[in-house]
Amino acid sequence: MCNCAGGLLYVAEWNSLQHPVASAFLAAVYSDYMSASGKTELTCSGKSFRAADPRIFAKSQVVNTNLITDTEQKLFRDMAICLQR
Repeated sequence: MCNCAGGLLYVAEWNSLQHPVASAFLAAVYSDYMSASGKTELTCSGKSFRAADPRIFAKSQVVNTNLITDTEQKLFRDMAICLQR
């Protein structure tokens, strides 16, 4: 597994979006779990991560790599604001 120049995870030529999308989903879910359970730190291979770090990674896979358009980003942002109310 490696990262493309823009930061997108790359595993194989076929179904190339399968891995970054799945990784982003799992990272977002785990970030939510960490926040809800009060778990403040995740240690992996000697590196420590805060609860917000998996979500930052998830956003980098979706937003910064053009998996969704600017219009879709605005729609998701607006939906998130509504859900927080």
